[in-house]
Amino acid sequence: MRNYVNAFLFSFMLVAAGGVKAQIAINSPYTRFGLGEISLMGSGLNRSLGGTSIGHRFGNQINFNNPASYSSQDTMSFILDFGLNGETRRLSSAFEKVKLNDFNMGHLAIAFPVTKWWAASMGVHPYSRIGYNMMIEGNFSTTQDIYQIYFKGNGNLNRFFVGTGLRFGKHIAVGANMSYIFGTYERNRTVIVPPIGNAQTLYVNRSVIGDVLFNFGAQAFTSVGENHQIVLGATLDNETDLKGEYSSYIINSYTVNIDTMKMEEDQEGAVTIPLRFGIGGSYAYKNKLFIAFDYIKQDWTNARFFGNPDSLARYTSMRFGIQYTPVSLYEVKRVPYWQRINIRAGGYYNQSYLQINGEHLKDYGITFGVGIPWRNEKNLLTKTSFNISYQLGWQGSLDNGLVKESYQVFSIGFTLYDFWFIKRKYD
Repeated sequence: MRNYVNAFLFSFMLVAAGGVKAQIAINSPYTRFGLGEISLMGSGLNRSLGGTSIGHRFGNQINFNNPASYSSQDTMSFILDFGLNGETRRLSSAFEKVKLNDFNMGHLAIAFPVTKWWAASMGVHPYSRIGYNMMIEGNFSTTQDIYQIYFKGNGNLNRFFVGTGLRFGKHIAVGANMSYIFGTYERNRTVIVPPIGNAQTLYVNRSVIGDVLFNFGAQAFTSVGENHQIVLGATLDNETDLKGEYSSYIINSYTVNIDTMKMEEDQEGAVTIPLRFGIGGSYAYKNKLFIAFDYIKQDWTNARFFGNPDSLARYTSMRFGIQYTPVSLYEVKRVPYWQRINIRAGGYYNQSYLQINGEHLKDYGITFGVGIPWRNEKNLLTKTSFNISYQLGWQGSLDNGLVKESYQVFSIGFTLYDFWFIKRKYD
């Protein structure tokens, strides 16, 4: 039976990995710049703890944001983690308000041990998303004729990763992920001048990305007495030029006449991903209380997109999370089921990598969540769990002609924890 289950899970992973390629739905005018909205929050556990991950070292969860943590997994165990996200976003400007909804796959990953000190993981999740549709009006200073400019973009980049983590002795672990970033996005602009026979000029820009990115992680961990555990961690993403192809068209139409004024197809180039560095830590007490923090920096000011700069700045992120479990799974005693549930909360404050109209955008919010343990056929609690999280955040501003965004993200994930390679004995 176990072989059939394993075959099903592997097939399901392949199907879901193909499905992530189609998810392009997001609605934010700020995705017009850079790589759009970069998705680096991680699994449901990470999301509910404010996006923290660098100092996480759980033996029953996959933390693909710091590959050094893979080495914490039990020797005979297998983990599969899958998550879905639903999002509501409200956009407010000086003139109107809009409410938009979105639903997409969050992540899919597996992890397994190789030896007692070596483990591996692989998975797929969104890397960035682009989606916007907006219009601005203006008038020519000389004739006062009105013109309209429509901006529309869509697409996404995804990340497929294979990683490994190694433990050296009792207190040090290091790891690395090799990721393949792939996807397509399109950014179009249409200029309409109604007084001149409804003349239109369409600017089409399409990019296809596919290249390898490496990121590295390290953790130092120790126990203080029997009840206290401390983890310090660091992560580093190397600066990379993701190779791709770029196509550009300028099409001019006047009444029934259509003329392609400029066409560049399949031009080779690259998109710069700057070096990204993060430090973090965590403190745990008796498997009941867990506190984590992260600090991350990434300088996008010199990034280039097929040779062109954009309205980008230095990105910094501060994240905090706390988890409380009234009675941990490791305590063998009868208690009400609700006392085994992990209760989580967190918060984050980001200086976005976007700088528009002279204003460096802020992105901040709070998170909540629960981890619900699964009962097996014998009605015993296991390390398999449901992870549910809620994120409430704000981005942007009403100053300088910008848009204020408030968003809510509801995530649900399932973490399957099982044991492999065990010989069962029957009397």
